[in-house]
Amino acid sequence: MAGEGRLQKFFKQHAKDNDVLWRKIKFEGRRGCPDTLLVYEGRVMLVELKNPNKQGKLSKAQTNETNRLKLAGVDVRIINSREEIENAIRFITR
Repeated sequence: MAGEGRLQKFFKQHAKDNDVLWRKIKFEGRRGCPDTLLVYEGRVMLVELKNPNKQGKLSKAQTNETNRLKLAGVDVRIINSREEIENAIRFITR
């Protein structure tokens, strides 16, 4: 399993262990949108998971969509490590 795949497996399990709803999502007709949804007690976070070697960079479409969502008030995170996953879960369950 590639680095990003292992990180995704960890992310999914860590969310489950903390009673956080974790879903893989797609935005119909849009390119570059984050692909993971987290929900906990009415709080919502969108996450784009990148390769943990930190070489996975956002495409132009991803940068544009992330910026649009953030401007609309959505909590969007770009995550590429277990530590960032733990921080995101800790933040949403606060």
